[in-house]
Amino acid sequence: MHRRLIVRFVAVAALLVLALALPLGWMFARSIRTNATDAIEDEASAIAISIEQAVEGGQQFDVVSIRRDTTRSTVRLTDAQGRLVRGEPLPPDLQIAVELVLTERPLTARIHTDGDTISAIALASTDERIDGAVVVTQSGEETERTVRLGWLVLAMVSAGVLGVAAGVARQLAAWIAQPLDELGESVARFGDGDLTERVTPHEWPPDIEYLGSAFNEMADRIERLVDQNESFVHEASHQLRTPLTGLRLRLENLAAEAEPGGAAELQQATAEVDRLSRLTSGLLSLARAERHSGPPAEPVDVVAMADEVAAQWHALGDEYGIEVHAEHASGARPLRALAARDRLTQVLDNVVANAFDASDPGTSVVLRTGLGTSGEIVVEVVDEGHGMSDDERTRAFERFWTGGRIAGAPDPDTGARLGGTGLGLPIAARLLRRDGATIELHPGPSGRGTLVRISLRSC
Repeated sequence: MHRRLIVRFVAVAALLVLALALPLGWMFARSIRTNATDAIEDEASAIAISIEQAVEGGQQFDVVSIRRDTTRSTVRLTDAQGRLVRGEPLPPDLQIAVELVLTERPLTARIHTDGDTISAIALASTDERIDGAVVVTQSGEETERTVRLGWLVLAMVSAGVLGVAAGVARQLAAWIAQPLDELGESVARFGDGDLTERVTPHEWPPDIEYLGSAFNEMADRIERLVDQNESFVHEASHQLRTPLTGLRLRLENLAAEAEPGGAAELQQATAEVDRLSRLTSGLLSLARAERHSGPPAEPVDVVAMADEVAAQWHALGDEYGIEVHAEHASGARPLRALAARDRLTQVLDNVVANAFDASDPGTSVVLRTGLGTSGEIVVEVVDEGHGMSDDERTRAFERFWTGGRIAGAPDPDTGARLGGTGLGLPIAARLLRRDGATIELHPGPSGRGTLVRISLRSC
């Protein structure tokens, strides 16, 4: 914006300078040429009058003595028939012009131009007779040199004015653009989730200062609303945990004493309680993920983190008959990504949990690390579960979308635990977005299961 403002200010100044300089230069050139022509006319007329006075008084006349400037022009004299009396021969076109003047007998001198020369033709005559003509010729080179010098000076002055205008435009653009840049950066950070972002609109232009104050007021209102919403979700989640925990204990006690037919129903009820517990925890995590708080991004060893996450899930994998391990395409070389360790750990846990929900006993969940095609750090979680259709992969990042499956409920054909709360992937996407990372879903490499690709910034 700063550069655009400077360009526009200078463009306007250039148009104004041209609008003033061009007419001024044209008027100057015209004035110089007119003055030169008038000087030649005056000289020719003065010589003609002097000749006529000398003739009437019967005296001899000397052209050199009556010329005002013997260095800038030449003088030729003709008789009444146009024959040359003094000076160099006349060019044909100038000879014709002299004969025309002798015939028409104009009251004032006439101007004749021929290429780079200017000639003034004046009659030496009285009312009764014509004694001859005076032809004063001067080169126009000096006049044109003066005109060019005037244009050069005008161009230099215009360039100086434009330079001053550019300096003023730079200061003015900085005065206008810097607050707008600061406001734009603050709006971007606020839009990314940093609800504490504010601007300090002191010494800004009045209109922009008003805009900054309006932004601060809007940000205050939005932050209050989000805080109230987060507080409600936080309190509701905590309030629900205690009765859900108590309800689950009661169901477990009843299941221990129930008949075989009722035990299955109690197991389903316990699964529903587990789902509600996970849902409340997910709501709380989602509310936290929406805020731009938490630790800043820092270099993280992705290889080591993948090994840690695989080790943490290994015991649960043994319990459900699912093998969990990590593979590293880069060998022993560490891969360092720019991310917050806690957020990335939470994302990997959510993705691995989803992979467990979709996997059958006897299958595996693999965490793979490597480099992407553009130099980014890639972490992939691959399972061998039931997989997802194209439409399911598209909708998987919608809140509360579970594909029609309920957490903890066994699939009637395979017995696998399917579905979830529908919050794991939305939470993961929001956490990754805060670190400039992305998450994508793809079909499994063997045609089975799902491949979750996380792309992180390299450092």
